[in-house]
Amino acid sequence: MDREDEDRQIREARSLLQKAGQRNAPQDTKREALRRLMHLAHTPSRELKIFAAQHLNIYFKEFPELEEDVIDCVYDICEDQDSQVRIEGYKAIVSLSSESRKWTRRNTDVLVQLLQSDEPVELKQIKDSLIAHIKLDPPATIGVLCDHCSLDADLTAEEKEDREKLRKLVLLFLSNGAKKEVFSHFREPGSEAEDVLRNGLMKAMTGADIQETEIIVKDLLLQLGSFATRSQYGNELLEMLLDKVKTTYTNIKSSPGPISLAPVEPYLSLLEYVAVAKKVAYPGPLLRFYSMSLIGKMALQKLDQPSQISIVERISDILAVTEEERLREPQAAASQELIKLRNMVVDACPHLLEKLVKAQNHDRRKWQASVTLLRACRKVCVP
Repeated sequence: MDREDEDRQIREARSLLQKAGQRNAPQDTKREALRRLMHLAHTPSRELKIFAAQHLNIYFKEFPELEEDVIDCVYDICEDQDSQVRIEGYKAIVSLSSESRKWTRRNTDVLVQLLQSDEPVELKQIKDSLIAHIKLDPPATIGVLCDHCSLDADLTAEEKEDREKLRKLVLLFLSNGAKKEVFSHFREPGSEAEDVLRNGLMKAMTGADIQETEIIVKDLLLQLGSFATRSQYGNELLEMLLDKVKTTYTNIKSSPGPISLAPVEPYLSLLEYVAVAKKVAYPGPLLRFYSMSLIGKMALQKLDQPSQISIVERISDILAVTEEERLREPQAAASQELIKLRNMVVDACPHLLEKLVKAQNHDRRKWQASVTLLRACRKVCVP
């Protein structure tokens, strides 16, 4: 198609759009204009496809019977061989969602799939289009984004592999590219969008690896208002992280020779971050896990020296924060549980302190751990 023919078709399309835009213009004229645009979208001309992409939204919602055809037409534009045409298609997706919110979820789903693009300019427009959808309909858009982070039980092996690839891209998008826009909707805890994001991310943690889990916990969940203070959500998060630790620890503790806790160290750090540093979860379950699974003499002896020292340092940090918890409400039932768990740690103190004494270097953290453990012993001996 030559340039003269392109110019003629664009003039004719503009003229038809002008007629359709006049007051009291017949519906047939508007329908003809919309069909003409769909025709232009399927020509071999770049200019005509771009013109169609830029105008397909005009009468989109006036003809429900044609909505599906218009949507498919825009999706075809997004798959065009020409990068400039595809970029206009991504913009057109936003314009259609703006005209009719009922297409937000489906259009978001298409844009999420496109995050796999290797073209930087296109990828920026795809992300901008997703951000525009977040502004249009936060709960629906965030819901779709979270859906692509979860591994449902009925997925095939191929679908699972594709979902795992997309999950990494979506989490990076949420925690980096769109973080400002996403969290602008969560000024107050309890919004629908926040509930959708929190529940979706908690579900996504089930199949997430450690890098993904760190993004979910540190960069996303703990930035939400519902995690600003201790709550049921913080307790649920702690339990989910504990489950990950227990599963991994069970798999490695039967190994012969000195065991390294390197595979679970990142999760132990996250647990400490949630319960000790941020204090958004009740620390009892964490202290119970350490007391019953990690600090017994036999359990500790099976570990290599770096792991032994790490466990002793961590248990002292957890013990310190649980003592604060106990003193806050000394008569509460939870306080009595913490006393029992503290006493278990005190019973283990002889070999815990021995590990610290035999350490090759004695930095500040080891000294602080020793002080915390000795104070716990003193409280048991002198209540």
